[in-house]
Amino acid sequence: MDMQRYLTQVLSEIGVPISFVARGEGRLPMIVYNITSEKGNGFWDNEEQIVKYSISVNIFSSGNYIDIKNKILEVMKDAGFIRTEVAECIYQEDVGMYNQPIFFDYFYEKENENKEN
Repeated sequence: MDMQRYLTQVLSEIGVPISFVARGEGRLPMIVYNITSEKGNGFWDNEEQIVKYSISVNIFSSGNYIDIKNKILEVMKDAGFIRTEVAECIYQEDVGMYNQPIFFDYFYEKENENKEN
């Protein structure tokens, strides 16, 4: 599974600029995501059958970001992601922006690869 492509597709529904890993100098608000872990989670007959992806999604905003947060939670749930944590929002005084991290897990069954191709 190409998780980066899948996340780009899911998060693009929100209508806010998105970026993989780095915020860069894009305009605010912006969503930055990262795949923080990819682990085998289920094995049968010595073969990996389930992959667990751990994802971080950060909202960077100079103002109120609650609507964006709620939309992220909605589209990610609809796409099969499990919210594991909405961490404390950090205000970065030096640049005048909020950073709201949200964490998700996604379990991918490899048997679906054969059905998709």
